[in-house]
Amino acid sequence: PSSVSTYCIDGTNGNACTLTFGPFCVLAQTSNIRYSDGYVAIYVDSGDGYVLVSDPGRKYAKNQVVVDRCYTNLLSVKVANTNSDAWAGDIQVSKDYGATYSAMKCDNCGGTTSSASPIFVDGDNTAPSSVSTYCIDGTNGNACTLPFGPLCVLAQTSGMTHSDGYVGVYVDSGNGYVLVSDPSRKYEKNQVVVDRCYTNLLSVKVVNTNRNAWIGDIQVSKDYGATYSAMKCDNCSGTTASASPIFVDGDSGSMAGVSTYCIDGNSCILPLSMISPSYVRPYTCKDQGVSVRPSWKLMGFFDASDPGCAGLSTSTSAYDDSACGLFP
Repeated sequence: PSSVSTYCIDGTNGNACTLTFGPFCVLAQTSNIRYSDGYVAIYVDSGDGYVLVSDPGRKYAKNQVVVDRCYTNLLSVKVANTNSDAWAGDIQVSKDYGATYSAMKCDNCGGTTSSASPIFVDGDNTAPSSVSTYCIDGTNGNACTLPFGPLCVLAQTSGMTHSDGYVGVYVDSGNGYVLVSDPSRKYEKNQVVVDRCYTNLLSVKVVNTNRNAWIGDIQVSKDYGATYSAMKCDNCSGTTASASPIFVDGDSGSMAGVSTYCIDGNSCILPLSMISPSYVRPYTCKDQGVSVRPSWKLMGFFDASDPGCAGLSTSTSAYDDSACGLFP
C-alpha cells in the first residue's frame, strides 16, 4: 500500500528481508536549507566492501532520511553524486545502537572542515562559498570517503601569539604516509588543521618548509574521539617529546612557551607506539603493576624416558606458580 513506508514483498519468488542489528549506526538526512534537496549515492562498508544503501536515481526532499541502518561492524561510508542537482545533508554515526549520534568526518572532501554534518555533494565541480565541507565533481567519477574507526587524529593551531602558519601533516594508517593537510595554506589561530578517524593508525608526520612557523597541538584518541591525549615526537628537538604544543618551522626559529620543536624543514615523526596504552593485557599478574609479566614455564607433559626430553629437566622448564612474583 502507498501508506506503508517499509515493506518486504515478493516472498512467493523467494525474496526475504534482513533486519540488521548492531552498535554502529549510520544516519544520513537531507538538510532543510535552501536547495538542499537533491541526489546522492551512499555506500557502506561493514566489512565486505562497499554496498549501495541509497537510491542514486531518487531526488531526496528536504529533511528526508536517506539512510538509517545499524551494523555489527562498520569500516567506512562513501558518498557521490553524478547528477548536477546537488544534495546537502548530515551524515552521522552512532556507537551505541542509535542512542546518540555524532558527525562523520570526510577523508578527501574539499572545504575548510572535514565534518559531514553538514556536507554538500554535487556532480558539478563547484561548491557554494557558504559550504565548509563538500564532495564535488561526481560526474567525473569523484567520490568521498568517510572512514570510521576508534583512532582519531586532531591537529589544531594554538591560540598563542604568532602561532598561525604553515604545516604539512601526514598520516600513516597502514599504507604509508598520506598528506591530510594543505602545506600551502596559512592556518589561523585556533583553526583545526586535521580531524580524522581511522580503523588503524601507525604514525603521524609533520613538516614545514615555510619560514612562517606553525604552533599547535597534535593529539590522538583511542575511543572514537571521546577523549584525546598528546602525541609524542620521536625525533624532535627541545626538552620534551609532547606534541601539545609543538613548534614546526622551515628555519631554526623558536618560541617561548613551547618545549617541543620540529625545525629546519625537517620531517618529524609522531608514532602511536610512543603513547602508553590505555588498556591492560589479560596476562598481567594479579595485584601487580601492568609492567610485570608472568614467565611461562609449564612447557607440557612428556615421557621422562624420552631422550629428547632431557633438556626439559632444567629449572627454566619447570612449572613455577610464583612466576609473576619473580619475573618483571
